[in-house]
Amino acid sequence: TIVMNGGVLRLKTLAAEGGEEVNGYYKIYEAKADLSGERKRVTAGAGTEYILHSGEYLVTSTWGETNESVSAVVMPGQMTSETIIANGGILNVTTSLTEGGESVKAYYNVYEAKANLQGERRRVTAGAGGKFTLPAGDYRITSKWGEATGISEATVTAGAAADSHIVVSAGVLTVKVVDANGAAVKGYHSISESAPNLEGNRKRVTAGAGNEYKLPAGTYLISSKAGDLTGQVDGVTVKAGETVEAEIPVELAARFREA
Repeated sequence: TIVMNGGVLRLKTLAAEGGEEVNGYYKIYEAKADLSGERKRVTAGAGTEYILHSGEYLVTSTWGETNESVSAVVMPGQMTSETIIANGGILNVTTSLTEGGESVKAYYNVYEAKANLQGERRRVTAGAGGKFTLPAGDYRITSKWGEATGISEATVTAGAAADSHIVVSAGVLTVKVVDANGAAVKGYHSISESAPNLEGNRKRVTAGAGNEYKLPAGTYLISSKAGDLTGQVDGVTVKAGETVEAEIPVELAARFREA
């Protein structure tokens, strides 16, 4: 459809120069910026054709985390076509508990590989899906599964897909609290590393009232409390890719028994 004193702007986004067409989200601005350097946004959308008044425009295309722009001139009664190169690709990330083990669902943070002068990296995106659309470049990815984390690095090439796999070396700890009669009771658990640091303190890894914990492979001290009943077990070893159960006997603390 052609309007008076207007024309049609047709847009297309490619993952790379000469590459596959992808679904971009477009924002169309007036080309001229105001005194603050800002441009008035005219319209936006995921469609590929826009009816606009004749004039000059700045068009941005967002595909995943990529964002590129192009200038366009719309002429009265004419169709103008513009192609935007996203210069991006797909990164697929998977996680397993052991080398060669089955994949597990994890939460990922994707950072630029290069750190700043303070040693910090800019986070680009995050999520649990494991599939990320990114600008071409080098990245560092962290994977979190319960209390366990792993790191990998990957390079994304424009117009291509890259795979990255992370091994978090973790397992599952299930906790069962029993009273003096051997009956199971609900408790609150504090889980710490068994080995103390140089000051003699143990690092607490997690705590909660649940019965299942995803932990890095290692040896742990588990302290449980059920009302006035307390108990702890040390030296519980969690192995990567395995589930271990710890039974915690609880009893009245000494001050209650003496009362």
